[in-house]
Amino acid sequence: MKKFFIIFAVVGLMLTLAEPTYAQTKAFKDVYKKIVTETNNDTDGYFKYVEVTYFDGNVLRSLTPKDRQDENNSLVKRIDSIYQIKLSNYKTNDVSTIWYYEMRKVINGGCYTLICRSKIGEDTYEIYKESQNKETSEYLVVISNNKKVAVCDIVGNIFLEDVLALTNVKVSIEKEPIVIDSLNIEN
Repeated sequence: MKKFFIIFAVVGLMLTLAEPTYAQTKAFKDVYKKIVTETNNDTDGYFKYVEVTYFDGNVLRSLTPKDRQDENNSLVKRIDSIYQIKLSNYKTNDVSTIWYYEMRKVINGGCYTLICRSKIGEDTYEIYKESQNKETSEYLVVISNNKKVAVCDIVGNIFLEDVLALTNVKVSIEKEPIVIDSLNIEN
């Protein structure tokens, strides 16, 4: 009996210390996987307005020049993964519209907290956050206008300032909420 409790304690400790490799919210990953499966099986061109991209943190690090990786607390060292979904003509193309509403269900499903939203010109910018644990955070960046929407899911030991730096967003924080002064986001 004593042996059982020792084994149980060791297994429990191992599970407690284990860190998830990729911490994307399950609902987001499920929609992403469905889109990937359907776009890979698309022979009729229905998904020509849908683009999905995945970057593993190790791939990002291998593509980053060595001198940039060695910078103190380099962001590229702290990113675990980036998933991206781009939908063109999402208001007029049936396939893009369906996936847009599927993504909205995930975003509005309670897993994410809206950090900031801004409309500049025709573009709307939204940043959502989901905390995974003390070391890992997940941010969703949604950029949309009348023709396109891009959803970028970033996971790692990252902070809002990192996400804003990735998107070249400049903000000023005066108490609450966040005020966006300017954006410089390229398509």
